[in-house]
Amino acid sequence: MHKFTIKISEFISHDQGILKIADAEKIPREVQDSCCCCGVGLMTAARLQSPTSFIRLGSCPKCGYVGYIDRPTRYWVKNFYNVTWDEKGRSANLEEIKEFKKSKFIEMVRDLGIDVRESIFEVGTGYGQILKQFKDAGYNNLFGIEHAPHRAKLASEYARAKVLHGEFGSEEVLSRLKLLSPFKVIFSKSVLEHMYDPRMLFAAAGELQKEGDYLLLGVPNAFKEPTPLTLFFIPHLHVFTAEALQRLAYSYGYQSETVFYHGSGIYFVARKFSGCSPPENPGEVKKIWEKWIQNLKLETLRPDHPYIFWWSVKDTLLSCAVPLFKRGFLNKICLPAIRLFFRAKTLLPIRKLFFGIPRRSGSFIYKRIDAQDPEANLLITMDQLKLYYK
Repeated sequence: MHKFTIKISEFISHDQGILKIADAEKIPREVQDSCCCCGVGLMTAARLQSPTSFIRLGSCPKCGYVGYIDRPTRYWVKNFYNVTWDEKGRSANLEEIKEFKKSKFIEMVRDLGIDVRESIFEVGTGYGQILKQFKDAGYNNLFGIEHAPHRAKLASEYARAKVLHGEFGSEEVLSRLKLLSPFKVIFSKSVLEHMYDPRMLFAAAGELQKEGDYLLLGVPNAFKEPTPLTLFFIPHLHVFTAEALQRLAYSYGYQSETVFYHGSGIYFVARKFSGCSPPENPGEVKKIWEKWIQNLKLETLRPDHPYIFWWSVKDTLLSCAVPLFKRGFLNKICLPAIRLFFRAKTLLPIRKLFFGIPRRSGSFIYKRIDAQDPEANLLITMDQLKLYYK
């Protein structure tokens, strides 16, 4: 497959309350050039570049892990979740918390035969919706940790569980949790991809569990997650394959027991076991940039012609590329109408009915250009580095 270069001229968010656009050039970064799951050097899969800055995304040739080579610093990540993340939800109250549909974790814990009296701990509780489902299912020994302070407070009340605020894996939090441990089950849904270093979760879990206890994870699947989430959504610092999770678990004394796929996610069950055996070599690893090139329709785009690409946070199948006018003055006329169409809340039913565009989605204007990066398989240029956040 050929290398490709695209130029993005504008990011559009369909709902500024859910998906926002950040100036990525102001985010302090540091280099992570080896895979956090198996230690192999990362290959540069994509390079996001402006005239004054760049960010590289790497993929592991051994296990398929994908993550930022130029990732935000730990201080920035911690401050982001304490101060910036979910700004709209900071004024929420108990009545505004929306219930989730039944979580897969309830079924997973029941299938493991876990007694309702055993201790269950959630990493990244959010507003406590999943813990509340456990409470409603008869489990009473419930605990959790949440990075965002306003969410931790509401989760404790909503789920009627002991939820701490802090960074899971930090020395301060770990010392407090050791007083409550061991935990028969530690589970986490859609959290590992947000962590500064995923190894912190496995290392901390290992100190809070004993032989035979379970670790359950739900994470994005590198080959099913919508491509713009991987490339442009800064809170998703990592995406995983089953092989990557198995290798990471093994390095911290956890034996992989079950892996299954649901939607765009991977569900993973591991058990703490001192005699665990190393994962098998999966053979040739799929090339993540081939998926990106396919999802962005780059092989079918006319070179140097502008397109608008719209995408869904939830489903890769809802993404599509629509050609714009090549003459700039015509786009100046039609683009304000396009922005209004995407952003106006009153037009949401029309967008969903005729175009299948959900509320949690974004767009960007781009074109394929004839240039190649000697290092990256996908080069993405911008006048100024921009990324989405929530």
